[in-house]
Amino acid sequence: MLYTDGLVERRGQTLDTGIASLTSHVRAGDPETVCTDVMSEVGPGLPTDDITVLAVQRWP
Repeated sequence: MLYTDGLVERRGQTLDTGIASLTSHVRAGDPETVCTDVMSEVGPGLPTDDITVLAVQRWP
């Protein structure tokens, strides 16, 4: 998973807190589903910064 800082940075919150929240919600699976789940659980309600999330699935 790749993401921009807008996903994990919040005013009044440490960066470590944002990254911990992200890592607790990332799971292996279909990339579209993973991105949707991460944005609904971690993404801000009203973004104040740009956010990009990219998940990649490797095929055997």
